[in-house]
Amino acid sequence: MPKILQTLYTYMEKSPHRPFSFRAVFFLTCSHREPAISCLLQKGLPMDGDTVELWRSLGRSTIGTRVLKCLAEKLNRVGNNCLQDEDSACERHSRRAALEAVTITHAISEVVLALGSTEELKRLLPHLLPSLLRWASETLGEERSLSPLSTWRELFLECGIAEEKPCRLFLVALEKVLGRCLADKWMQLLTNQAAWALLENPLCHPDGVTLLTSVLLRAELVSPCLMKNLSAWLDSRSAKLWVTAEAFFAEPSARAAVSSADLSILRMEAGRRRLSLWPSLPWRSWGLC
Repeated sequence: MPKILQTLYTYMEKSPHRPFSFRAVFFLTCSHREPAISCLLQKGLPMDGDTVELWRSLGRSTIGTRVLKCLAEKLNRVGNNCLQDEDSACERHSRRAALEAVTITHAISEVVLALGSTEELKRLLPHLLPSLLRWASETLGEERSLSPLSTWRELFLECGIAEEKPCRLFLVALEKVLGRCLADKWMQLLTNQAAWALLENPLCHPDGVTLLTSVLLRAELVSPCLMKNLSAWLDSRSAKLWVTAEAFFAEPSARAAVSSADLSILRMEAGRRRLSLWPSLPWRSWGLC
């Protein structure tokens, strides 16, 4: 598969063969979606014009939704792998995990911009929102440690990424997703209420999540699947994800949509492990004390 794609990349550089190359990648992805997408992601960062156009062409195609769902699952899986690893280096996000997360997020942004159906994108929101919000939450406060030896600093310099805050990369992608799903009045409300600034501020992140939840509820975009995916974070080993989930269900309407019994069970299980953390959250969860 890698050799086939490398050959197609070579043909992309020759103008007469570009349409053929894009079409060949499309058929390859149709037949072998998971390995094809994995190989495309291995091209890494920074993305050149051909790679950007390739992701957009897949977004415009008939398999755009399936490609986007596969990318969302991959982004979430990278985060799960970090949580399952007890090594302290993984807690700080290894270079490999960081590169994977950023590369997948860039691909998601390009596919979302090119995707033809808004309704199909809305159906994918229960998978996309948790995947992007997860990484935004997990990298919150990382900008405070952008030392010369920082994994994120090295990655940003190597890939020519101008952002100072890693979390902003994932929030920008989330904003693009919601920009396609929400009516203009709801996006304007998020902007007027400074939702994005709140979400990237370690001290105000829970307030930003609660505000975002409120808007999604009013726009009728909070589905049972989304609540199920986020409720799993109430028992997460990551304190950051736990606080983010608590903020989501702090919104009265979201809390009412889940049975009080279910929430009580999840919180009791989580509480057994985190009782000692509660007095200092959310400050301790983002390394601020």
